[in-house]
Amino acid sequence: MIALVAERIRPERCPLADADSQALAELVARRRQAGEMIGMEANRLRQARNSRVQRMIRANLKTLEAQLAKRDREIREIDATVRGSPSGGLLMIS
Repeated sequence: MIALVAERIRPERCPLADADSQALAELVARRRQAGEMIGMEANRLRQARNSRVQRMIRANLKTLEAQLAKRDREIREIDATVRGSPSGGLLMIS
């Protein structure tokens, strides 16, 4: 049944994303994940009472914030390249 419908309407094929677009999508996803982890660690820090645990959490936060800043730079670099392509760059990534 589905094949019959597809045959009749002939949907347009969507082109596969190029390497830069795929890299950009992965970096955006990883940036989002890092932001979520920062939020979780910040919550843990507010709950931690032990000074050693607090130091560990602060170290994790520092690392995650550095990674977030690095992802931002990488995203800007790749996005500048992708925006020059027909796909339009970051606005096309969901």
